[in-house]
Amino acid sequence: MARVFRQQYAQRTPDGERVTRDSAKWYVEYRDAQGIRRRVPGYTDKSATQQLASELERSAAREQSGLVDRFAVHRKRPLVEHLADYEAALRHRGRAEQYVATLIPRIRKVLSGCAFVYWPDLSASKVQGYVAELQAGGLGIQSANYYLASMKQFCRWCVQDGRAPDSPLVHLSGDNVRTDRRHDRRALDADELRRLLESARTGPTRFGMTGPARAMLYQLAAESVLRAGELRSLAWDSFDLDADPPTVTVRAGYSKHRRDDALPLKPSTAQTLARWRDESGPVDREHPVFAMPEKTATMIRADLADAGIEYRDADGRVCDFHALRHSFVSALARGGVHPKVANSSPGIRRSPSRWIGIRTPSSASWPPDCKRCPTCRPVPTPSDYAPRGPPTAYRIAYRFPYRNPYRHGVRGQCYVVHWIALNRQVPRL
Repeated sequence: MARVFRQQYAQRTPDGERVTRDSAKWYVEYRDAQGIRRRVPGYTDKSATQQLASELERSAAREQSGLVDRFAVHRKRPLVEHLADYEAALRHRGRAEQYVATLIPRIRKVLSGCAFVYWPDLSASKVQGYVAELQAGGLGIQSANYYLASMKQFCRWCVQDGRAPDSPLVHLSGDNVRTDRRHDRRALDADELRRLLESARTGPTRFGMTGPARAMLYQLAAESVLRAGELRSLAWDSFDLDADPPTVTVRAGYSKHRRDDALPLKPSTAQTLARWRDESGPVDREHPVFAMPEKTATMIRADLADAGIEYRDADGRVCDFHALRHSFVSALARGGVHPKVANSSPGIRRSPSRWIGIRTPSSASWPPDCKRCPTCRPVPTPSDYAPRGPPTAYRIAYRFPYRNPYRHGVRGQCYVVHWIALNRQVPRL
């Protein structure tokens, strides 16, 4: 039942006395279709306000019964207005400017290419057809998937914000990017990395960065596994070069995982950083250490050319700035460090995704005495799986020595674990 009332407010008289007065307007308090208590202003006339209360109650009851479309107002709004609200919501959430500047034009391009004006105009088949036209025009599958994902993300936000009942694009999925790889990265070996650092150190100033600054940047990127955006955010306050061990901290606002990440540094790298800082003269501890350009791939490509390193190898794999991270993890794998063991170290455990895509060599194994886990058991032998199971499972068990797959779950055990699940047989560990 709606309530019609006058709001009261306090006011002081010229004598300083505090008195309570009633508002000139009457107000209506009622519950909407979602059961939320609402308060709206009425009129100075009580009878007119009572009629308004009755109308609001009837509208809420009709909407609750499904007789009124609560999305009708949003269906009449142009999609460009919804897109503007979505862009504002992204900025309010603190999304990076580069992310917003990339996402919104993609959505706007699809809306324009498909001639979508209002929400009822959205069609999954039209979006799929337009994305196919982009691919026919030379766009890669990965880029085409980005356009599709951007549109699905926009529609999903409209549903979550109460602007639409459901998304017409929810069932669409991207194509397999493995069939059209155009930018596979490769890792630099130790000799190539040494040549790159030496070439950058003795090279000219490029993109506003001196040669020693670029060499320091490449070395830090290769040893800390930080991304370009994270490196760009580092100030001298981010480094603790006198600690044991020395550390570098990425603030939560710049970290991909939105948390403060403290990574250890090699003592030799910390000494090089301190020496380079002292040689640079007076520095602002809150000023970015590296004046990195937006296109880091172009910068490193020039230094690769000076070092005599091919940007694209015979297999079509490229070596850009992000490939420095691949070089670090690949060096660990070549050294026989198991991804699970390395992932437990303070510098890597902050992000399990940093080990996605690593291919463990057949020589990788656990250390003889795993002190990190007191529950480790001896490595299983083929007899633990007999008599059932294909012979390949036995060979895989030998090729990828492991401890307890249910406690560690490292890469290289997937075939054995799947085989156990299919045969409902768990080895005794």
